[in-house]
Amino acid sequence: MALQITKSDVAADEELTRNTVSRDRDEFQKEMDGEVGSLVGQWLDAEKVPAGKLDDRKRPEDGKAKVAESSRPRARYHVNPDDKTEFKDVLRRAGTLHKVEVVFLYPKGQRTETVDEKSGKAAVTITVAPRSVKRKQQH
Repeated sequence: MALQITKSDVAADEELTRNTVSRDRDEFQKEMDGEVGSLVGQWLDAEKVPAGKLDDRKRPEDGKAKVAESSRPRARYHVNPDDKTEFKDVLRRAGTLHKVEVVFLYPKGQRTETVDEKSGKAAVTITVAPRSVKRKQQH
């Protein structure tokens, strides 16, 4: 699907301001960084990657991981459905920090997270994988 865009002129006297997004990692982001880091450590142990500081351990390349995705460590979090997209963004940022792809897992036959009828929370299940070659080329 091609994007449909149009272009318009910007008046010289138009007052504009910058809208910058903070790249600081708040306490919640740091907590999720740790959660994803723990999954990465467990996965690298299963891959038999030599022990050492997590940042220094070599990640398997895309397509060369020994441990099947179905056998990798997983984590499940329960979040309000309205906060699901923002929560997934936090997890993706944690994956970027740890040089892995965060993979979102869904119940077989579904393409979205299930929402528990009692709690009203969506279950977000993740594992980690090598960063895709395509993504590496973008950065």
